Amino acid sequence: MFGAIDTFDEFLEVYPEHELAAEAEDIRNTARGEATSLNFALETDETLSPTKRFETMFRLGYHQDAVDYMLNRNLTPENAYLLDMYQIGYLCEDDELTGPAYDMTEPDGTARELHFCEFGK
Repeated sequence: MFGAIDTFDEFLEVYPEHELAAEAEDIRNTARGEATSLNFALETDETLSPTKRFETMFRLGYHQDAVDYMLNRNLTPENAYLLDMYQIGYLCEDDELTGPAYDMTEPDGTARELHFCEFGK
């Protein structure tokens, strides 16, 4: 999330008069507010369930921390998070990989059994 905010900051700095500048500023401000709220919850809310803590870390862009937490807590995230992890390269489909297996379904209905890409190599 912080990377997206930085991208909007850069866009607004380079193209302050662009026809989409006002929309970009609104989106950036909304994302900044959400990031602040999520970060505050992560730091202060002792009642966050392990799943919600994982999701919050992942949404904030702390992907490696979220993955480490997921493994340490033996969590199985919802399909949307598994799909994201597959698309950014944390999870792979390979029969030679070891470690925990996660069943994921792509939006087109393709079912995949995924493992962490680095396990078993």
